[in-house]
Amino acid sequence: MTRRCPVRRFRRGLACAMAALGLLLSRADGASADTGSDALAETRRLDAGPRRWTSRRQQLNLSTKDSRGARRERELVILARKEGEDERTLTVFLSPPEVRGTAFLQISHADRETEQWIFLPALGRVRRITSRARDQSFVGTAFSYRDLELLTDAVELSEEQAPSRLLEDAGDAPGKDGRIRVERRSGERELGYDKLVVDLETPAYVVRELRFVGADGAGEKRLVLDDIRQIGAIPTPHRLVMNDAAKGAETTVVVTKVVFGDEMPDDLFTEQGLEDALDLIEN
Repeated sequence: MTRRCPVRRFRRGLACAMAALGLLLSRADGASADTGSDALAETRRLDAGPRRWTSRRQQLNLSTKDSRGARRERELVILARKEGEDERTLTVFLSPPEVRGTAFLQISHADRETEQWIFLPALGRVRRITSRARDQSFVGTAFSYRDLELLTDAVELSEEQAPSRLLEDAGDAPGKDGRIRVERRSGERELGYDKLVVDLETPAYVVRELRFVGADGAGEKRLVLDDIRQIGAIPTPHRLVMNDAAKGAETTVVVTKVVFGDEMPDDLFTEQGLEDALDLIEN
């Protein structure tokens, strides 16, 4: 009788074990590459790398339709500056006369709650937007103060702050091919909604839609970002439409001009500078 070599049996067993381990690892890698957290991380990587900017100036036309079909037109300027992990955004209304000089400052922090202030010329004073006031309409638009906060935080929040999961179905998203849909819920940070749903267009990983969903699906608001144009290496939406189905309100934002890299005075991005913001940007 021929005896089998124990060395050969050992080598054959080792080879099978290594092959099985390799298969398991390849499956694990494939799963980890197809998660909501990975999609958001890739978006952040691009925004911090080839798409990084430190300052941005936008001119906008804003049109809001209320539940009765009446429209209000606004013209405004938005200035933004990044300082480390913080982002400061200043919005100044230019027209019509009844809102001219209204100025809104938002400071988004990576490690704590966003800060917001507004200056209303009719009142002649600066008011801090508290957490309880975040669900109020922003200057009569379909956006709330909380929505403006989440425009920055939707992608930037960590998994601990707002856990995410990948949704398999892109639903009725226009041009859903090449889209990734990620759901986020409150964690260490309170979102103010039951969930926030982010649509990313791949392979560029550009935000194309945000859904703000209330408890049990009630009170859903939908923001569509469209007319994406490349400003240098930065994909920039030039048309945004926010629809608040529950209130029958819709706000359309058309970006008429975008400039990256402008020099901006420090005084613009402070609570104390809000009263003079209009003069500072026009002079």
